[in-house]
Amino acid sequence: MAEIAIISATELKARLDSGEVIDVIDVREDWELKIMQLPFARQIRMIEVLTRLDDISRERPTILICRTGSRSGRTIEMLMTRGYTNLLNLDGGILAWAHEVDPTMPQFYT
Repeated sequence: MAEIAIISATELKARLDSGEVIDVIDVREDWELKIMQLPFARQIRMIEVLTRLDDISRERPTILICRTGSRSGRTIEMLMTRGYTNLLNLDGGILAWAHEVDPTMPQFYT
């Protein structure tokens, strides 16, 4: 299997700020989104991904995020076995976004 491509929080912010059309999918659970979430990301929980393939673009760049990048990485692996090639994992997850881009967000949660 191909290696999972990653993107840093600052790289994602720069691409969004430039106006690039990027899908951002948050694979975390509902309770996690209550703690912190990115307003431009839409939720497709990891457990739902394989039943919602039609909701995930095969053309546009798509960034998957979770808390630290682990679950989103595993989700990308699942999607790659189904032919997706346009996926990037947010390195460090939403916690990296909070640390590198938006320090007003919680810096940690379990």
